[in-house]
Amino acid sequence: MHTLQLPSGRGGQAEQLPPDVRQLTIIGSNGAGKSRFMEEMVARCGRRAFRVNVLTAFFPGSGDEKMPSTDSLKHIRHRWESLFPGNRIILQDGIVMFATRSGDDLIAASSLSRGEKAALFYLTEVLRAPRDGVIFIDSPTLFLHPALLGPLWNSVEELRPDCMFVYNSVDEDFVQTRTRNASIWIRHYDAERHEWDYRVIGPGNLSEDIFLEFSGTRRTLLFIEGDARNSIDRRLYSLVFPDMNVRPLGSCNKVIETTRTINDQHAIHHLESMGIVDRDRRTDQEVTYLRNKRIMVPDVAEIENLFMLPGVMKMMARHRGRDPHKIHKRVTNEVIRLFKAHSEEQALQHVRHKMKRDVECRIDARFSCITALELHLRGLEKKLQPRRHYNRLREEFAALVRDRDYEGILRVFNHKPMVAASGLPQLLGYHSTDDYISGVLDVLKSDSHESRNLRAIIRHCLHADEVSAVSLRSKTKDNNSNR
Repeated sequence: MHTLQLPSGRGGQAEQLPPDVRQLTIIGSNGAGKSRFMEEMVARCGRRAFRVNVLTAFFPGSGDEKMPSTDSLKHIRHRWESLFPGNRIILQDGIVMFATRSGDDLIAASSLSRGEKAALFYLTEVLRAPRDGVIFIDSPTLFLHPALLGPLWNSVEELRPDCMFVYNSVDEDFVQTRTRNASIWIRHYDAERHEWDYRVIGPGNLSEDIFLEFSGTRRTLLFIEGDARNSIDRRLYSLVFPDMNVRPLGSCNKVIETTRTINDQHAIHHLESMGIVDRDRRTDQEVTYLRNKRIMVPDVAEIENLFMLPGVMKMMARHRGRDPHKIHKRVTNEVIRLFKAHSEEQALQHVRHKMKRDVECRIDARFSCITALELHLRGLEKKLQPRRHYNRLREEFAALVRDRDYEGILRVFNHKPMVAASGLPQLLGYHSTDDYISGVLDVLKSDSHESRNLRAIIRHCLHADEVSAVSLRSKTKDNNSNR
């Protein structure tokens, strides 16, 4: 039922799909030939092919505004209401209307949001496909919220169990939602021979390494903390490093581990990677070690502190028509006052961080028996000397306050509310910290002298050029050793 002949591969030979594949996703980097591959598949399917493109739905200006029929909506009503809880499809005097969770008056399909329109279009359009057809969907994530991808496409496929679905997508999150999915990895298209260099990957065999290779072949991979949707990290670093493929990995440990693993295997896959982790309470020795491993560590404690850098606040003050020197002075005074009030708490947190790492290192030693381990643990306090480190840090922090070392305070002060507590957003005319951060990001998005200066300030704080130089030296050393 779902047999499908694939286009010619290298040497004119076509690869074979695994048996009983119902979901197929075409993946590959931009320019590799994915769209041409799909066009060839459509041509080979003949009358069985049914193309679905959301851009031909009922969006103004698309040139082909399609409205769902009353009959098709009666098949999909319960699916719609499960995808959008609180929303309902209502037939009123023969006209299809929609009730939303907002409780407003009934609205027509043309008044739905773009995401709702896209979902409605897919649900109704696949009902028009021929029996035992092959449904081709280009860019299945367009206009859709990531959380909706799995439930929506599950519902769409359930509507047509007789059909095979072929998707063209580079969205890793979407591909991972297709649990019975086989993939065709397009590497290159030879136009002269009309052949593709491609590989068929069976269900469950699409590894992270493959995603990294096709998504990162043209750009250096930059692994960062945070998640893909909600963190400041992704929003900021994508603008500071527009020439890199930024990939959030969650924890700092995951960033460090992945960056080291990818670079250690450079001779195999030829991918170049770097990382960024917050400084937090790392020692200078730890920071140096990480930078030598191609991992950037800023000269501030955490990412929020980047928005407090003197160069950033002065640049934003000029951008907003404020006096940069006056704002810098007021923010400096407030941050110093705030740090002085929290200095003992900060010293304790730094000591706790150091003790945790030191204890882990010392307990990793080998012991001949449980008695030896007990004796070792009893002597840890004397060896680690937490109070001595605490007193030393209190003196260092007091010196930062006494010397009014604003940048030194940013380097050691982990305090999430600091941006708001400093009064900087309001001094610049913003309503909140989020508004201020969005303002900085908007400047970075522009192609202007201001954006280039902001980017340079943040890159300097991250020691980006220094870490890139380490990467270049390492690569040159590897190349020389292979000769």
